[in-house]
Amino acid sequence: MVTLTKRKYVLKINGKLTSKNVSETQKKIEYALTRYNNISINISGIEKMDISGVFMLYLIKKTAVEKQKRVSLTGLNNKAFKNALKTTGVSNLFITRFCTKYTSIEK
Repeated sequence: MVTLTKRKYVLKINGKLTSKNVSETQKKIEYALTRYNNISINISGIEKMDISGVFMLYLIKKTAVEKQKRVSLTGLNNKAFKNALKTTGVSNLFITRFCTKYTSIEK
């Protein structure tokens, strides 16, 4: 589901974010970055996530920084997200690198 509220593009990811569908999701978010300066990605609906999903979120962050756009993540208490970060061993690195001038992680 994608909604636009107050000049902020809100994208909610539901279901799986794995190697099987990560490219499609990434394309949608990258398209949003071409049209909006402020994007919020709600990950509370993710049921399964693997390293591909974690890496995709990192790449979205990198793209946003390069384009001087804002990206925020919401729904960080999501169990699948926490497990993916723990399993991949990038929890601290991901959060440290994701929180920059142009991106943030919101609870």
